Amino acid sequence: TLNASEFLAHFYKAYLFLVQHDCNSVFYYKDIVLWNTNTYGESFDCKFRFQEDGNFVLYSAFDLKPLYATGTYCKKFNCVKPSMFILQLDCNLVLYQDDK
Repeated sequence: TLNASEFLAHFYKAYLFLVQHDCNSVFYYKDIVLWNTNTYGESFDCKFRFQEDGNFVLYSAFDLKPLYATGTYCKKFNCVKPSMFILQLDCNLVLYQDDK
């Protein structure tokens, strides 16, 4: 889980993925926005969480409403679920499975 104001960072290359208090989650390079969830002002104190089905979801305060999802959920009983969200050394944000 990444709570509001928590982040993943590659400080040497100045990349940052931040869950902001305004519920927008943003991937920055220095001051430049490379990508965001476009959920600014939808709630407050949001959090990104892995669900048991493998989907990585941004929830509003108190988990009342999903605001953004990666769509990586498993539909079958025996499918392999993503389990890690990583900012790699090459500065890509990636969802990985346990065995990959």
